[in-house]
Amino acid sequence: MCDTKKPKLIEIGKKYTYNGHPARVICVDRNGEYSVVALVTYSNWEDMLCFTQEGVRFPGQPSHSCLEEVPPYADWKVDDKILVAVSPSGPWYKAHFSHEEDGVVMAFNGQRTSWSSTGVEPWGYGKRLE
Repeated sequence: MCDTKKPKLIEIGKKYTYNGHPARVICVDRNGEYSVVALVTYSNWEDMLCFTQEGVRFPGQPSHSCLEEVPPYADWKVDDKILVAVSPSGPWYKAHFSHEEDGVVMAFNGQRTSWSSTGVEPWGYGKRLE
């Protein structure tokens, strides 16, 4: 089930996923109960889906029927050890964090750090290496 204990309102400009796939909110004021419209990106196509203001697709269904906000990388520091991937299912590669650019993780090339590289590459997914 979706977490209804912490009410949230979906906003344009924030990063979301739906069932593990990137979702871009394009409208939050559509007429009717399902007023949020999002484009969900799959490997080679997009699907337009509608949600409630709280991000629920099918009320009463499992949590994968909700838009989930992707947390920003604001607490990540340059040269933090991270794992990066093109898709959420991997494969995952070791890298060092450079910065975030429009919600995209930028990592230094070839596992280098800011001390040894000025080149960076974009990755669809990143997670901190603990």
